[in-house]
Amino acid sequence: MALLYRIQDEEGHGPYRHLFFVDGLLSHHTHPEFPSPQRDSGIRRYIQPNEFCAFASLDSLCQWFTGEELYYLEAAGYQIVPVEGNITARGEKQVLFVKP
Repeated sequence: MALLYRIQDEEGHGPYRHLFFVDGLLSHHTHPEFPSPQRDSGIRRYIQPNEFCAFASLDSLCQWFTGEELYYLEAAGYQIVPVEGNITARGEKQVLFVKP
């Protein structure tokens, strides 16, 4: 079991399942610096239905999201939460995990 960091809403959904990505706030996250799990070395596969994305450290999360993005996400009901989970894949930028 690992302590991970994730940004999510009250229902446990991350911002990429919402319109923030479509509306432009996170649209630059299609750049290679922000790889999807399928393109993140070490993962290179699709997310399974029981898996979630997270970061191995708070520092990694803060390198992924800018202060401005975190501000808007927080205003929309998202928050950074520590979560415990079993890592199923470890990429260069992010991890996939399942909840216990």
